[in-house]
Amino acid sequence: MLKYVLMRIVWLFFILMVMMTVLFFALGFVETAQLDVSLLDRIIMIHADYRRYLFAIATEWDWGVTKYNWPVWDELLRRSGFTIRLNAIALVFYTVFGFVFGILGALYKGRLFDRIIGLFILVFSSVPAFVMVLMLILVFGYTLEWLPPQDAFTGGWWMEVKKLIIPVLSISALPLARFTRVIRGEMIEAFYSDYILLLKTKGLNTRKIITHHLIKDCSVPLLPQVLPMVIYTIVGSFIVESVYGTSGMSRWLFNSLFSFSGGSAFVNVNPPSVMMIGVFLTFITLVIGLIVDILYAVLDPRIRLGSKKASL
Repeated sequence: MLKYVLMRIVWLFFILMVMMTVLFFALGFVETAQLDVSLLDRIIMIHADYRRYLFAIATEWDWGVTKYNWPVWDELLRRSGFTIRLNAIALVFYTVFGFVFGILGALYKGRLFDRIIGLFILVFSSVPAFVMVLMLILVFGYTLEWLPPQDAFTGGWWMEVKKLIIPVLSISALPLARFTRVIRGEMIEAFYSDYILLLKTKGLNTRKIITHHLIKDCSVPLLPQVLPMVIYTIVGSFIVESVYGTSGMSRWLFNSLFSFSGGSAFVNVNPPSVMMIGVFLTFITLVIGLIVDILYAVLDPRIRLGSKKASL
């Protein structure tokens, strides 16, 4: 197991370095587009800048400065809090309630509650995050006035909690529907398997069968859905943050790509900021993928066995 995890960690940093290199050279080509030099000279210049960039990170943890001469690392610490909190809460929310609704849908298969869940899956699977956040703002923010319609509202810790509800629901709708559908289908299939029928004949009640056996068994088919849904929520959170008016990483990314003058916007890329945002989001995604791989190996030992056979 340790060797399996170490190999995944090595691949994580290898992929991260490849991503950093590709992104740095892409930004370098944008910066040197106006120079009257050959392609080879541009590559040499960018390569020299990249070596200095990596050396500054390795020796001084210097990731550069923003357009306003603030350290990029400090800006990341300031901006990433809301984005991380939003995605973490959303992950817990749609995972927990995906299991709950999936299990209840399987237990009440064909009944009214199951049909309501089916309708909910259909609707939530069809509505994009930016449409969902607009609907929630209009209904719960401006019409019912139950929740703050924008992030600018202040009022203590309870207001901070309420400001998270609309963004979390907006980016959780599709993953929640996807997880509910997968868990419901796996539960229905497992309920009528010979293995579960044997457990019932031994006297185990439904609650113990679900908590001690089915949740673990049904988690394995769900794991491949986790990483795509995490990526979806990260991308969706950028859109939701922009619509909801938060000062998170989406505004930082936008300000790092564009500048304003005379009421109009024009492209003005700040490479250190774009690099920091890209590296941070890639690292978070790779870490989630690593955790999923480890859970896969724990829940399904055949993954580790397959890895050993492949190495032989």
